[in-house]
Amino acid sequence: MALDYVRDNIRVNCLCPGTVETPSLARRLAAFPDPAEARKNFIARQPLGRFGTAEEIAQAALYLVSPSAEFVTGVAFPIDGGLSI
Repeated sequence: MALDYVRDNIRVNCLCPGTVETPSLARRLAAFPDPAEARKNFIARQPLGRFGTAEEIAQAALYLVSPSAEFVTGVAFPIDGGLSI
């Protein structure tokens, strides 16, 4: 898509968030027999040792729409605390 629209001055990028602390995550964790243990296990798999925040994902989106990113297109931007490394 990025190449399809680059001549129209339209940039196409993708945010790829990891596990983010959200109400949806809280509901999924609550469905486990031991939600506290499930939360601990999920966090243990995170290289940074914590979940991301919605604010962190929003900051990445703000960067991509800012003048600082005017030369950025065709990027898959992982915001996953190192999970995809």
